[in-house]
Amino acid sequence: MKINNAELAQVTERCFDLSMDGRVQPGDRTEFLALGKRLRGSLLNLLTAEFTAGTPAVIDANTEIRGLNQSLSHTIQVLNNTAQVVGQLGQLVSILDDLLKIASSFV
Repeated sequence: MKINNAELAQVTERCFDLSMDGRVQPGDRTEFLALGKRLRGSLLNLLTAEFTAGTPAVIDANTEIRGLNQSLSHTIQVLNNTAQVVGQLGQLVSILDDLLKIASSFV
């Protein structure tokens, strides 16, 4: 039995991605970087490790990895959605500014 290395690699990669994402608070980026480095070290050490079938700690770790991978995916999607909303708000402000220019010409 093995740790789910593919999903652990995704979690690690997403941590590094978030550590460089300017939409994430600086303190959180630092934390994502530190955790990504620790996860990468664990991943490298676990790549060849094998455990007895049904080892509860491995089952728990794989469950946690899967859940965190889903959470990180959701977090990235929320950031992307937030960026889209900010863009839409910018467009609305521009439209309203143009509308105000038209309104001021009638005064």
